[in-house]
Amino acid sequence: MAIHWSQRLVDELALWFVVQHSVSAFSALMVHFGSADKALRASTTTWQSLRLHHAHPKKLQEWQQNPALAAQFEQAIRSLNHVQDHVLALDDLHYPRPLKQIADPPPFLFVRGNLHALSQPQIAIVGSRKPSQTGHQIAAQFAHALAQQGFVLTSGLAHGIDASVHQGALQAGNGQTIAVMGTGTNLCYPSANQALYQQIIAAGGAVISEFMPNTPAREYHFPRRNRIVSGLSLGVLVVEAALKSGSLITAQTALEQNRQVFAIPGHIYNEQSRGCHQLIRDGALLVDDPQQIVDELDLPRRWHYLEQGQEQIAATGNNPMQDDSQTLFPNSAIEPVTAIGAQPVDSTLPAALEIPAHLQPVYQALDWVGMSLDTLVDITGIDVATLTSHLMEMELLGFAVQQGGLYQRCRQ
Repeated sequence: MAIHWSQRLVDELALWFVVQHSVSAFSALMVHFGSADKALRASTTTWQSLRLHHAHPKKLQEWQQNPALAAQFEQAIRSLNHVQDHVLALDDLHYPRPLKQIADPPPFLFVRGNLHALSQPQIAIVGSRKPSQTGHQIAAQFAHALAQQGFVLTSGLAHGIDASVHQGALQAGNGQTIAVMGTGTNLCYPSANQALYQQIIAAGGAVISEFMPNTPAREYHFPRRNRIVSGLSLGVLVVEAALKSGSLITAQTALEQNRQVFAIPGHIYNEQSRGCHQLIRDGALLVDDPQQIVDELDLPRRWHYLEQGQEQIAATGNNPMQDDSQTLFPNSAIEPVTAIGAQPVDSTLPAALEIPAHLQPVYQALDWVGMSLDTLVDITGIDVATLTSHLMEMELLGFAVQQGGLYQRCRQ
């Protein structure tokens, strides 16, 4: 679908560019002037009278006096030349309704990829950029299982848990995943995930951002993009997170948006589990199986209205989802679940029969805390050379992991 470049859209994007992606400034100017064109032709004095941040009137003056800034904007617009590039304004029929319902939705979404993925039920999975190997495995397993259940998996394309989430979803056959960027959609950050970026689009997912094309990564971009990650989603799962981390910011934002928050518990001595434990103490739902998330969100009932809305858009061009009186997220307190009758979904511990016979004694000796090689030699009675070979084989098979010189069990 080619972008329809109306003059109104170009003017509003120019204003979005001039206010440097400030939602509050953009909204205040549109309310005051009624149109982006009038706002851009106004005096800096008028902008100052609106008590905007001092940087905005200065940027307006630069816009009006320096042709180089207009050229920079035009270059950004020309960057939207990919066959799957889209620009969604807040009043666009394809703008995701869950995101529209948050307190500060982005006025524009830049999308590279499959628009239809944005209208599907989404679950966000977030976590540490430096997770344990077990954290990587859990993130990928949960993403894979949830993608098989029909969810689109949403994350941020960062190193660590984010990348594992996208990869797990992509490995689920027809699984789709959405990456919310802290840059323009024509840039990949971190650059090491360029191949993953391409795979997400090729598999029918999407890369999205509120930032104009060519916008580079800035540290302050990432906390604000977290509201989009949670805002698009029915719920947010935190896999591993330290007490002070971006993942906890996402979880807090999710709670403010009345989304359900789930957390994976970990070992009490693991620094990357403390954030999850704090979330659980604060009321997040402890989960250890993907099916528990599916059961809690009650996908068929909750998403039925949106499916009807998408069918009506296709048939008539009318969008019943513009009616904000209909909401997926009623303002009611979320109470912790005391009992969940969930059926396991391919996330159980590896059974002894699945482990080669010669490795079973070593696996039975391992625990979830970690053991030194010397301790394992004492417990198993196996010589160092043979034991080292067995442990390496178990790591390759996914039954064990080495961290800090200690070996521990992990899920397959």
